[in-house]
Amino acid sequence: LFELGKLLLLAGAVIQFLFLLFAKEKNAPIAAFGKDLSDWFARVTLFQSGATEEKPFPFARWGESE
Repeated sequence: LFELGKLLLLAGAVIQFLFLLFAKEKNAPIAAFGKDLSDWFARVTLFQSGATEEKPFPFARWGESE
């Protein structure tokens, strides 16, 4: 799951960079997705390290947390 997340992070960062380069402003939906993705990375890390029993997406709904 982590490798897929890294790929999505890279794609979002490149698209956001291009949007900033040409439109001179950030794309709000991409920024919001980046926030959700960072929250997901945190939940995956907590679950995989045994710090929580709360399962991350795809075993739980996207964006759902304690």
